[in-house]
Amino acid sequence: MGSMEEWQKALNAMSAVERENYLRAFEFASPAFIEAIIKAYRMSEAGVTTPRGKIITDEKGKPIRLGVGEGIAQAAGFRPERLARISGGHWTMENVQGHFKGRRDDLYSRYRLARTPEEKR
Repeated sequence: MGSMEEWQKALNAMSAVERENYLRAFEFASPAFIEAIIKAYRMSEAGVTTPRGKIITDEKGKPIRLGVGEGIAQAAGFRPERLARISGGHWTMENVQGHFKGRRDDLYSRYRLARTPEEKR
């Protein structure tokens, strides 16, 4: 058995094949040093996307493409600072949304289980 990361990469590769995105599937299935080079090429040419293929945009809503320096850094295995910053903001928002969704769902559950008008307040 492989690590959880290896399993996730295999699932991502199969998902990419289902979407007929064969370059992305090859990227996921490759060893890290080859994956970094393919990823740098893809991000420079086609733009930055999520593992599921959703286009990632900057603050102004424009699709992100790596510049020459960023592409070289990505090919060497380093994540460009601009992508790290955008990704950090994205995950912060995901965490906030998840937190409030959980609270909302909990309130709905309590309301449904309440039997008296006092409990429904």
